[in-house]
Amino acid sequence: MHDRIIAIARRVCLGLAVVLLFTGSPLAISAATAGASGYRILKTIPVGGTEGWDYVTMDSVARRLYIGRGNHIDVVNVDAGTLVGKITGFASTSGLLPVPELGRGFAMNGSAGSAFSLT
Repeated sequence: MHDRIIAIARRVCLGLAVVLLFTGSPLAISAATAGASGYRILKTIPVGGTEGWDYVTMDSVARRLYIGRGNHIDVVNVDAGTLVGKITGFASTSGLLPVPELGRGFAMNGSAGSAFSLT
């Protein structure tokens, strides 16, 4: 089980790198316009809000993008390009790790020193 979670975490990290290319961040724009990589921005999805963001995680199975926004996580439907929900109840959070194989996700509640298992 531990090896399976490590493998999933590695896939998520790789997915995070790919997602950053499509979020419209300055890093993504400079990488997309560099030309050498062959990547380009296909879609920009405005999510609004005044908060910054931390970790961005893509659940390719559910086609949802999870964005850590301080005390909540925004959930974006990447196909529709819309914000479809917020996961609240955190004192502070960096992001969410979806584990589709288990039908769960895990999120850290930073300042409270705890973690959540979400279904």
